[in-house]
Amino acid sequence: MKNILALFGGNSVEKDISVITAIEAIGRLDRDKYKVYPVFISDKWYLGDYEEVGQFCPFRAERYTHVALVDSVLCEVKGGKLKKLVKPDCALLLTHGGDGENGSLQGLLECHGLPYTSSGVLASAVGMDKIISKQAFENLILNVPKYLTICKIDYEKSPEKTAHYIETFLDYPLVVKPSSQGSSIGINSVNCREELFRAFDVAFCFGDKVIAERKIINFIEINCACVRRNGEIIVSEVERPISSGDILSFEDKYVGGEKTARQLPADIEKGTASLIRAQSKRIYCELDLKGVVRFDYLLTEDMKKVYINEMNTIPGSLANYLFEPLGIDYGTLLDIIIEEAIRQKKPPIKFESRVLEYFSGEKVSLKN
Repeated sequence: MKNILALFGGNSVEKDISVITAIEAIGRLDRDKYKVYPVFISDKWYLGDYEEVGQFCPFRAERYTHVALVDSVLCEVKGGKLKKLVKPDCALLLTHGGDGENGSLQGLLECHGLPYTSSGVLASAVGMDKIISKQAFENLILNVPKYLTICKIDYEKSPEKTAHYIETFLDYPLVVKPSSQGSSIGINSVNCREELFRAFDVAFCFGDKVIAERKIINFIEINCACVRRNGEIIVSEVERPISSGDILSFEDKYVGGEKTARQLPADIEKGTASLIRAQSKRIYCELDLKGVVRFDYLLTEDMKKVYINEMNTIPGSLANYLFEPLGIDYGTLLDIIIEEAIRQKKPPIKFESRVLEYFSGEKVSLKN
């Protein structure tokens, strides 16, 4: 039986979404295969039996066990002392956004030599920064909506100059969004300069870099995901999320409504669907992604051009529903990413150097 450290929450505006993902995923883990240690990351790490969302409305830290990773062992922290609890075999990452998805948590786990179920430090950082990821997509010769990067320090110096700069290169309508946020947080559609200023005021609340990009008129949004099993990349079915407005909002994704729907599989031409699936597989492979990664595309209304919009290295609910048409249920998907993470664990690279022997016995001075 494997010991699984299920991590969720974290320093992120998507923390609530992470809780929902975690409650669902933890409930789908096969308890005949895994001993699960669910840990909610807040100001500290808290171990507990988390079974329902109500436990976080509000979250009462005193009811749970304060824990920490020490030398790759999960320990209870109490009265300034440590008590060893378990040595995890793998960390199941159910964190969205912030330090849980941008490579910070991944780096911590790397330092402990603990396998984890997401992309690595570099790939996670690239995926979290929409500007860097767009640059990566462009280097892969993929279609990306025309965009500009706007820094907060420049915008605050001269909003008018910034607006003029954008209008020189991009025509309205535009989409303005934070560079490093997910779940459609801080995103707005813009049709004039006045709306542009309002959109920047919102977007800069969530980071110091913002994207202004050309809006694809009457676009169709398409999602596709990939996961690796035994070294082979599995590509999901493609879906079309249908929003209540012209942009898929936070409410569309998580609150829902009568106008919110999902086409699975998406009602698009087979050739276009095949192109999107092949492109997803290529990105997953060439950017060395791991775990479940969802790719979001924008398709022109005539279905003649496909734009890659962004990638999500730890998508909501791990995009499990996209794999169901392939006969892979949520429990099986969790098995796949856990087994793959453990399988890919590699011993640290060792290099025997005699540099210190060469300098041993010599006095080293820090003076010039």
